Amino acid sequence: MNELLIGHIVMAFSALLPAGLLELMNHNKTKDFVGYNTPQGLKSQETRKFSVKYATKGLLWAGLGTVCIQAITYYFIGGETSILITALTLSVAFIVVIIATEVQLSARFDNDGKPKSTVPKY
Repeated sequence: MNELLIGHIVMAFSALLPAGLLELMNHNKTKDFVGYNTPQGLKSQETRKFSVKYATKGLLWAGLGTVCIQAITYYFIGGETSILITALTLSVAFIVVIIATEVQLSARFDNDGKPKSTVPKY
């Protein structure tokens, strides 16, 4: 096995690992080492559960999309360029998931962490 393939295997594992960790965590703890730990996500138990579930779905899709792009670039481009494209894709995907989760938290919960009476239908 060459070094490039090993690097891609490690990156594929690390792309899917955050979603797996969030799926396995205890949702009943308000503050935990593993989880979606932003100030908005830690306001209450309800915001904690929502943010972890929403971020888990987003990170799973981001990881799967990254692995697909990784496979395509490995076979068609190859070399270190495929590693760089995969790393950029993974970084952008994680940033998009964080922004989307924060937008949904502010749309669904008030500043005290209580659910808003009118929840937008997305």
